[in-house]
Amino acid sequence: MQTTSANEPLRVTQEAVGAYEKRTGFYGIGKIMVKNGHGKIVTKEELARSRAQERNNRIATVQERGTA
Repeated sequence: MQTTSANEPLRVTQEAVGAYEKRTGFYGIGKIMVKNGHGKIVTKEELARSRAQERNNRIATVQERGTA
């Protein structure tokens, strides 16, 4: 699960948007998300890198608190 703030667009892959559109029949939702600033289409590699960075930040924060 991604953690985002209200100011950051949700990062999703084109494949995920395509699968959602196919499953729901709501074609064009990805384009609407990007146009309105609610989403950002990224590659699988970019998404994996950002998740790894979030995980590293979370681990560092927990260690600073002394709960790990």
